Amino acid sequence: MLFTSSLAIVQTITQLQKGNKSRKGFDRAAVTEWMNKFMTKFSVIDLSKNDLNRGFSFENKDVEDSIHYALCEKLKCDTILTNNLSDFDYFKKIKKISPAMGLALIKMRIK
Repeated sequence: MLFTSSLAIVQTITQLQKGNKSRKGFDRAAVTEWMNKFMTKFSVIDLSKNDLNRGFSFENKDVEDSIHYALCEKLKCDTILTNNLSDFDYFKKIKKISPAMGLALIKMRIK
């Protein structure tokens, strides 16, 4: 099963709207259309105050990553997909995979 968090959804929307060097940001209609398609592929984990407090309790230097890890713990996820594998080195109980690896695994399961 694939999960994403409400926190990650908001972060993705921010990135889509602002764009980057290789593409301009999407307008509201494009963001909404893209996100509606994207969210059909995942179960969305709601972020609660308890999740924030759990994330704050870790001594990891990146609070945001700690909150993501707290959400993984909450759902007993054993793997996290991240662009920055080293950001989760503090958390020894979770396997880390890159987006490319995640896509390869998904493609293998589709066949």
